[in-house]
Amino acid sequence: MLLEWDYADRYTNPVTAPGWPRAHIGHNINPSEHFTFTTSLAELHDRDVMSAKYVAGFARLSPWWPWMRMGQSGVEATLFGRMFSVKGARGAADIPPKALNYT
Repeated sequence: MLLEWDYADRYTNPVTAPGWPRAHIGHNINPSEHFTFTTSLAELHDRDVMSAKYVAGFARLSPWWPWMRMGQSGVEATLFGRMFSVKGARGAADIPPKALNYT
């Protein structure tokens, strides 16, 4: 089963110029966000499965994030970010030991 959810938005920026002059990027923010979720249809239909395993993806196009403090830098940019996540059946046991030790 695949669920995709894509949207582009435009809203008033809560990070104001008087409050955060270095972080403020303008009156509006216009992100574009894209999500995918893939899971087993059989697990979704099985009422004995309380929480199905899944793989998810997320991508975002947007202006500078406030913590970057680039709002008044004069540099115009569009950022691209991508994230993946997995929910297995065994919790931390699904994470490769090397990755688990690192984190």
